[in-house]
Amino acid sequence: MRLEKISFVNIRQHLPRVVLLAVSLIVAVATVIALYSITQVMDEDFQNKLDLYGSNMVIVPKSGNLNLSYNGVNFGNSQQKKKYFDESVIAKLKTIKNSANLAVIAPKLINVDKIKNRTVMVMGIDFTKEFRIKKWWKIASGKKPKGPGQMLLGAKAARTLKLKTGSLVKIKGQKFTVKAILRPAGSSEDDLVYIDLKQAQNIYHQPRQISMLEIASWCYDCPIEQIVGQASEKLPNAKVSAVLQSANRRNKVVSQFSLFSLVLSIIMVTVAILIVFTFKV
Repeated sequence: MRLEKISFVNIRQHLPRVVLLAVSLIVAVATVIALYSITQVMDEDFQNKLDLYGSNMVIVPKSGNLNLSYNGVNFGNSQQKKKYFDESVIAKLKTIKNSANLAVIAPKLINVDKIKNRTVMVMGIDFTKEFRIKKWWKIASGKKPKGPGQMLLGAKAARTLKLKTGSLVKIKGQKFTVKAILRPAGSSEDDLVYIDLKQAQNIYHQPRQISMLEIASWCYDCPIEQIVGQASEKLPNAKVSAVLQSANRRNKVVSQFSLFSLVLSIIMVTVAILIVFTFKV
């Protein structure tokens, strides 16, 4: 009797068991494949959301010289000549290979000034981009500022300066209306006074100048370090760095999902093997 005929006879004699075994194996393999696919989709979704939840790249001049820090970035000694970028660096940044991954580029101009006889840090920003990149910002009172003549205050700055929404403030002879006050963030952002970037460049006589860039990147299929390297090549006079907190948080989540997928896949394969051995007995 030929081998294929023997196999066919055995299958026919034990048809119910063979069918049950085949179904069990199909279910096990399908579960592993489905689990892998779902994990990949969840992985991508989580990374995209985390990459937008705050900046994961900061760009400053290599010899920035402000005796101030913002979000862990030290700007050096105030006694030395201050260094700035020209706004043209934004256009250069958009020419990198992974430019499609740059979700939000938020430029800033930082100056130290006096308001009501108190020294404060005044930051010129693009309000729309800043609120996009800092989703943790919540307004305690007022409405989001949208442009020139409007001011946004950190919680501590509002307290220290004894200002509230609707208050009028003068900076370099120009009037600003306090449009909104942020809720406490527990960081250096609480101490800042925010105004429109273009207006800041005007009143401080710094046309087209910016102090730093914060960038949020879509980066599921590329490491942040890769974009940092590309940006460094395009901007040789800049210090480009990844925000480690964001990168570590993302990597931790990705690792947890990968481990979850691996453990469940091993369990399913083990169950499938046990089923095979059980039917052989």
